[in-house]
Amino acid sequence: MPTSALFKRLTAVAPLSVAAQQHLTQILLRQTLPKGAVLLAVGDVSNRVFFLEQGLARAFYKKGRKELTAWIVAEDDFMYSVYSYINQRPSHETIELLEDSVLLSATRAELDEFYAQFPEANGFRSALTEQYLLRHDERLRALRMLTTTERHDRFAQDFPDIYRRAPLQHIATYLGMNNATLSRIRARKT
Repeated sequence: MPTSALFKRLTAVAPLSVAAQQHLTQILLRQTLPKGAVLLAVGDVSNRVFFLEQGLARAFYKKGRKELTAWIVAEDDFMYSVYSYINQRPSHETIELLEDSVLLSATRAELDEFYAQFPEANGFRSALTEQYLLRHDERLRALRMLTTTERHDRFAQDFPDIYRRAPLQHIATYLGMNNATLSRIRARKT
């Protein structure tokens, strides 16, 4: 089944009946897209939830000419613009692929129908929302309470694969520092 990684992730959180898995398989769009592809641009309304089967992606905001990374995800994770998706308003962020990637996605309408038809799937929706809130809270706490070195070390420890694969400038802005600071911290660690 081409969606086995997705179902492994889903069923680890909440069991899904065979009928629910079959229905989800029918509504999922599978795409192979190149590095640099934009999944959501500023001003677009987020109408899809993406699952990254293979690859690396990030969301970023623009401040003048500067791009500030909001998040970076790798395989077996979900992506969407939370603000835009929930409120159905234009996005303030861009979501782009940092590597050639394989994605699964479904529209909001398809997922709403899926949750209505298969109530057991709502457990996963709740768990996904909680995981997002926890990540967001941990990141805000780190930005407020930890030194640049401590933020670096925690990121490298918690996300070693992303740490190795993502471009330096994206990690730096995600951690709230500039490239030079991140380069100095990395140099001290080697």
